[in-house]
Amino acid sequence: MNSVVIWPDEFEVSILEKRILNFGGTTPTSWSCEICEYISTQEKQNSQQLQRFYFSDSEGVYYLLTPTDQILFFDPLDNLLGSLGLKMTKRVAITGVEYQLSDFIIRTGHVNINTRKGVYLEIVVPSFEYNFPEDGRGAKNLLQNLFDMITTTNEKKLNPTIHYFELQQQPTNNKENQERELFSKQNSMGPYRKPISVRTIYNSLKDSGFIL
Repeated sequence: MNSVVIWPDEFEVSILEKRILNFGGTTPTSWSCEICEYISTQEKQNSQQLQRFYFSDSEGVYYLLTPTDQILFFDPLDNLLGSLGLKMTKRVAITGVEYQLSDFIIRTGHVNINTRKGVYLEIVVPSFEYNFPEDGRGAKNLLQNLFDMITTTNEKKLNPTIHYFELQQQPTNNKENQERELFSKQNSMGPYRKPISVRTIYNSLKDSGFIL
């Protein structure tokens, strides 16, 4: 994976904010106004230090994460939303980290798919504390489809590294427990990259009621 991850623990928040304030940049060292807005409002309101800071140069996509891990923000190809015909919204968000994408989906339950024009779709995944299908397989399939959408956009791979993800649900019987363990082991061995079209994913999510 052609990416760069920076862990500048020594950065002061003021220095990082100054860097983010460079609007309209197209490189990982200058950030969009949406990210700047979020940092200058939410972080100051919460009186929190921005402890973690990442970016990736893979495919020209960049990422930022605050300690709250509240929202995942992802920037794929410009024409993704238009090709899907999805409902588009405009709001402030922060970015997620490429190689930890699966963990963030589980923790936050939100996936924000962004275009470089600043318009994005939010897909809300059911809470992993409740509201699962009884057998758990529906939620598992939804996650697989979400990962496919992220790793395959018009057949151009963005290649996030996904070590594993696991349903946060207690098994109800031995068979389900075995399926769950097997699923986790399979996904811990490498990224999930089953080829699938964006249209197929969209239809699947729409039929499942997960498209806003």
